[in-house]
Amino acid sequence: MILMIIFLILSVIVVIATAIYLKRKNKQTSIKNVSAQKENKKKKSKQLKDLFDIKVKDSIICSNNRYSCILRIGSIDYHMLSENEQEVIENILMQTAVSFDGYIQFFSTTENIDTSEIIDKIQKTKPLNYQIKIYKDNLISYLSNLMNSRNISILKNYIVISYTGLYKDAMQELDRRILNLKSNLLKVKVQCDLLTDNDIYNLLYRELNKNSNISKINFNEKGDDLIVKKKEKSKRRN
Repeated sequence: MILMIIFLILSVIVVIATAIYLKRKNKQTSIKNVSAQKENKKKKSKQLKDLFDIKVKDSIICSNNRYSCILRIGSIDYHMLSENEQEVIENILMQTAVSFDGYIQFFSTTENIDTSEIIDKIQKTKPLNYQIKIYKDNLISYLSNLMNSRNISILKNYIVISYTGLYKDAMQELDRRILNLKSNLLKVKVQCDLLTDNDIYNLLYRELNKNSNISKINFNEKGDDLIVKKKEKSKRRN
């Protein structure tokens, strides 16, 4: 009789212990799931479409029924020109401004110097002798230090051309406006380049991460994450 009571008590203890264990395990699993959901939500919020409600395709920024293109424009050393040359440029620029028949926005920003492409080309060259090799190594070192310097920056100017309407109409209208702008700026020898999808991503990335040392990212490989993590801010430039 006593043995039966002991077994009964042990059975009750095992049942209670099992229930407590399962409850704790379910609670831990629930906490992990909540944490994972928060982390996924945090990562998802870093996507371009979630930050700005836009997407980029074929050099066009799409936001609902508004379509925009960004062009990088060069500069003119205006003060080095003669009075006649200055007057000619002013007239052409005024004619260009008058010809704008849609939404136009001018945007200027400072950017760190990017010498990665030049360094890549130099590294691919084969020096003819030892002295040229030393010069090559010194040049690469100089360009790398120049690119990594936080005290040196250049001013970049952009024009944003927008159109509101249907996508098929936007393609044709934006092409017409871009062609008109380019032809007018070429008269004053100002270079005008349409930004590619990757150029647009990088422009937005740099503006959102001014304190980051990363100046250029291949978004075809990385995706459209535009917010750099704190640990990545001290990484080298790409």
